[in-house]
Amino acid sequence: MRRPRPIGNNAQAVTSTRTLVFVAAAVTLVVGSTARLLPYLPGDVAVAHAFQSASPGTAWVAPMVSTATAPAKFVLMTIALLGAWRLAGLRAVAVVAVAIALEQTFGESSKLLFGRPRPSRELVAVMGNPTGLSFPSTFMTLYSVTIGALFVLAWRMTPSALRTGVLVASGVVIVLAAAARIVPGAHWPSDAFGTPAILLSWLAVAFSAAGTERRCPMATVRIALANLRIAATPDESVQLATAAIAEAARLGAAVVCYPECYVPGYRWAGVPAPAPDPAFLERAGAAVAAAAGAAGIAVVLGTERVTDQGLLITALVVNADGSVAGWQDKVQIDPSEEAIYAAAGHERRVFTAGPLTFGVAICHEGWRYPETVRWAARRGAQVVFHPHAHVAEPGSYRPAVFADAANTFHEKAMFCRAAENTIYFASVNAASEGSGTTSAVIRPDGTVQAWQPYGQPGLLVADLDLSLATGRLASRCRTVP
Repeated sequence: MRRPRPIGNNAQAVTSTRTLVFVAAAVTLVVGSTARLLPYLPGDVAVAHAFQSASPGTAWVAPMVSTATAPAKFVLMTIALLGAWRLAGLRAVAVVAVAIALEQTFGESSKLLFGRPRPSRELVAVMGNPTGLSFPSTFMTLYSVTIGALFVLAWRMTPSALRTGVLVASGVVIVLAAAARIVPGAHWPSDAFGTPAILLSWLAVAFSAAGTERRCPMATVRIALANLRIAATPDESVQLATAAIAEAARLGAAVVCYPECYVPGYRWAGVPAPAPDPAFLERAGAAVAAAAGAAGIAVVLGTERVTDQGLLITALVVNADGSVAGWQDKVQIDPSEEAIYAAAGHERRVFTAGPLTFGVAICHEGWRYPETVRWAARRGAQVVFHPHAHVAEPGSYRPAVFADAANTFHEKAMFCRAAENTIYFASVNAASEGSGTTSAVIRPDGTVQAWQPYGQPGLLVADLDLSLATGRLASRCRTVP
C-alpha cells in the first residue's frame, strides 16, 4: 500500500459572529481613531509617492473615478447584487442591498465624524482642486459595499476555482480603486485602504449574522453507498469491494463508502471468524487503493487495523489517484464490542474529494454520539459517511419501509444527524435478510433523499447539492467549558 499523502483541511473553521464583531470593532477603533487624531499616518507620504511613481500617468484616473457616479454606479450595484445571489443566495442579496442604501445615505456625511483634511500639495502631488474632507473616501465606501462585498462572500465560501477567481478579481479591483484616489492626491493611502478595512469587517459581521451560506455554489457531487451482501470470506470481501469500486466509478460517483469492517468482515460476538491478519489487511488495502486509482474514485473502506493496544475498527480513506488519505478510527466503541475490538481511536479528521469535504462516524458513534458528526460539520464537512453493521437478531422487527415507526430508533437518528447540522448524512449497511437498518442518504433539511430496499444488494447512488450543505446549525452551536 502507498504511504499516506498529507492532505489539508480545505474547509475553513467556522468563525462566530461574536468574534467577527470584536474584530470589526477593533478595526473601526484603530482606523477611525487614527483618522480622527492624525492628518495622515507616518507612512502615508512614502506610500503615496510610491503609487504616484508607479502609475502609468494619470489619464486612467478620471474614467475610473467616474464609475462612482450615475449611471455607472448602478452597474456596480447590479454586479454586487447579482454576484451576491450567485455566491450565497437571497440573504446575501438583502445584506448587500442594505449596505448600499446605508452607504448612499450616510457615506458623505460620515466624513464629519473624523474631520481629516485632504492631502497637502506640500507633501504629495495633487491633481486639480479636491475639496471637502478626506476620510472616509466615499469612492471607496461605494466600492467596499459592492465589489468588496463580493470579496467577503468569496472569503466565506468553501475552496473552489470560483472562490479563488472572485477573491483575486475583487481584490484587484479594490486595489485599483484605491490607487485611483491615491495617484491624483485626493486621498491618503490610509484613507483609501482604511475605508474598506472598516466596511469589509462589518460586512463579514452582517453576512455571518444573517446566516448567509458558506458554500461553493451550484456544485453537485455524486456519491455511492456500497450496500453489498456480506462476504463469505475475507478474500471475497476484497473481491466484492474492488468490483464495486469499478461499478461506482462507471456510475459517475466521486466517492464510494462501504459498511463497517466490510473488509475482512465484521466480527460478531459468538460467531467464529479468522484471527486478525495484518499481512492480509495490508494486501487488502493495497488492492482497494489500486482499484481506486485505476477507476479515479475516492474510497471510504470500512475495515480493521491491528495495533499494539489490540484490534481497532477503522475506515481507510483512499484518494481518487490511489494514494492513501488516511484513516478515521472508531473512537466510541459499543460496549458489546469491547471484548473483540479492544482498541479505540483518539482523534477525528475530515477529508476531501474534489469540492466535497467529508467526515466519517462509524456505527455506534453516529447512533448515540451526535458530537462525532457535529465535530466534522463544524470543520466544513458537507456530508458525514456512516459505515455501520447491523444484522437481524432472533425476534427482531423486520422493516419493509424506511424509518418505520415500529422499528428501533436507529434510522430516525439518521434524520437527526443531518438536520441538526444542516449537512448530508450517508449511512451504509451491508445487505442481509431481515436487517433492521439499510443504507440511506438524508438531506441537510432532515428529509430522505434515497434509501436501499432492505436485504437487496447494490450500490445506492445519490447526487449531493453542496449548496444545501451549509453547516449552519452546526456552526451556531455554542459550546461551554
